[in-house]
Amino acid sequence: MADLGQNGGEGNQDQTVKIGEVEYTLDQVAEMAETAKGFKALTEEYPDIDFKTLPGAFTKSRQELADLKKKAESLTGSTNVSDDEAKRRKQIDDFFNDPLVVEKLSARDQDKERQLKEDLAFQETRKGLEKAYDGSDGKPKFVYAEVLKHGKENGIFNLEKAYKDLFYDELLEWSIKDRTTRKRPSTFMEQRGGAGSTPPNPEPITDFKEATRRSREMYAE
Repeated sequence: MADLGQNGGEGNQDQTVKIGEVEYTLDQVAEMAETAKGFKALTEEYPDIDFKTLPGAFTKSRQELADLKKKAESLTGSTNVSDDEAKRRKQIDDFFNDPLVVEKLSARDQDKERQLKEDLAFQETRKGLEKAYDGSDGKPKFVYAEVLKHGKENGIFNLEKAYKDLFYDELLEWSIKDRTTRKRPSTFMEQRGGAGSTPPNPEPITDFKEATRRSREMYAE
């Protein structure tokens, strides 16, 4: 229900029309009427368009475009940057595309790959030596830290050579003991009267000198 009222003045600005709970001046009412006529004309000219939904659809479209732009920038890494920043980035790209820089980087990568292969081979050698010289057969046990230290101090960069140099005397003594205690079939029978003779019981070897003497006597025979 619209009520026409007057506030005591002349002109359209003083006269009001109350629509619902809101009062409008006559000029405002006239403006709304003109807008309604224009809207009616558009609806008659374009009957297939729902003009009531246009504001919401327009806002939704703008939001979708903004989302697409943001997504594209995140994928390509392209953002609005200053001219100085763009210049700096181009200089960096030009630097890494320089043939000399490409060659240097390639050589560095090859060195890293070679070093990695050498490190893997070194670790395999270490594991093999730790298994071969575990001390179970009486030889000195291979202790990596000790062998590595000895090799560095004496300029020996081969782990096995460093191990054998570190335990030279121990390995020589082990070798002599191993030879003297190893069974030698037919030696006694051939040199001490043949079959039926009883071999003497050898005295046990107690030190390195005794092992050396016994070995020399054995080979002298």
